[in-house]
Amino acid sequence: LTRIQEEPLTMFIPTLSKEYPVKIIGVCDAGMSDKSTWECGQEGRLVGLGEDRSGEGSSDKIGGKIGVCHVKSGKFRRVTSGSFAGESVAAHSTQGVMLKLRNIVEEFQFGVRPGYSERMWREQTTGEVDSHHAIRMELYTDSKGVSTCIHGSFNRSNIEGRRVEDLIDLRECVQFDNLTIYHIHGKSNPTDALTKCHTKCTHTKPILRALLETGIY
Repeated sequence: LTRIQEEPLTMFIPTLSKEYPVKIIGVCDAGMSDKSTWECGQEGRLVGLGEDRSGEGSSDKIGGKIGVCHVKSGKFRRVTSGSFAGESVAAHSTQGVMLKLRNIVEEFQFGVRPGYSERMWREQTTGEVDSHHAIRMELYTDSKGVSTCIHGSFNRSNIEGRRVEDLIDLRECVQFDNLTIYHIHGKSNPTDALTKCHTKCTHTKPILRALLETGIY
């Protein structure tokens, strides 16, 4: 309480430019529990809206605006047995929040989208093809293993069955739902501060605070 009183946190949500389409940005991380085990470990995620400048010929991953809509720090809701399992769960849950936020934004921009059965019926009966383009999503994780398994092949015999399903969901989202996954360094991951006590995140805590106070990531 003393630290909060001495350094009160303010949050700034920037105004996004109308010149660029909206994109969904997600950042996630996983950490061990207070007992230094991955069972009942800690998960941190941050999701917000940004400006999609990919059409300018550069990925523009650094220095873009982000209007934070969701920040979460809490225990894993599923059993995790190691670092890879924890990072997979964190990435999968962050993806779920990103998809929900994208559905809200798409309904606001384009109206309520018909269901899959109705779209299939229209295509078969009238030849009307759904020309809807999914809003772009970017997910940032500091887990090299998760990023590698999503973008390349992996040996299923070395991975738990539930984690395989998480990775397949993420790969399917990359293929069909316009999701791009980036690997970032752990010391530059702002959500690292959501998985550790303040004495163990001296490098990332200022990054998270600056992101929330300036609206820039």
